Amino acid sequence: MYALPLLLALPTIGLCQAPLPAASEPVPWEIVRAESVFAVVTQKEGFAARLAHNHLVVARDYTAFLDLDPSRPTEAIFELETATADLVVDDPSERSRWEERVVVLGLVSELGAPGAGDRRKIRETMLASGQMDAQRFPEIHARLLRVAPAPMTVGNVLFGYSAEVEIVIHGRTVRREVPVRFDLDGRVLAVEAVGSFTFEEFGIEPYSAFLGSVKNKNEFFIYLNLKATR
Repeated sequence: MYALPLLLALPTIGLCQAPLPAASEPVPWEIVRAESVFAVVTQKEGFAARLAHNHLVVARDYTAFLDLDPSRPTEAIFELETATADLVVDDPSERSRWEERVVVLGLVSELGAPGAGDRRKIRETMLASGQMDAQRFPEIHARLLRVAPAPMTVGNVLFGYSAEVEIVIHGRTVRREVPVRFDLDGRVLAVEAVGSFTFEEFGIEPYSAFLGSVKNKNEFFIYLNLKATR
């Protein structure tokens, strides 16, 4: 089974780390939702973990604002909000689009592929009072606070910047430094970020069943992959 809070993936793309071309002035960007994702990746563990799944939980319906001058990425502005109840678990089309990328990043070795009935049960457990508690905590927020040059590698992927982000889940606010990448190709902007968090810092007990033989690791990843146009 599974559990999780969420939240904060583009198919493999060549995102360069060279200085980005100058733009005349900062402008807001329109996010291409069909090619973007705001998701959580959970990891299974326990001696019966082979019976469980790593999960991809996607915010299907979200509101986001991105303002970025490609010549000054350290001045970027980004905010995102989604309803907890809108989270979708292990959707086959989302898994097909993003699995290769999260594996390349080293987040999991593979994503699970539970059937429709199991996906419904997993989602119900995730949103229940013992986990996300969607009735008491109906919204999830993410906000960019600061960006600075700081090359680092995640899996086999080079990220050129470090971003301080503020995430609100389950009524708890957590700030974290996460690696981020920017790439501008003509009028199309790609932004990718990934960060490690724990359920416990958001006040959520990691899912566990059958005396702990099947459970989630305390660590989970928030993954953001946006494609935007002017």
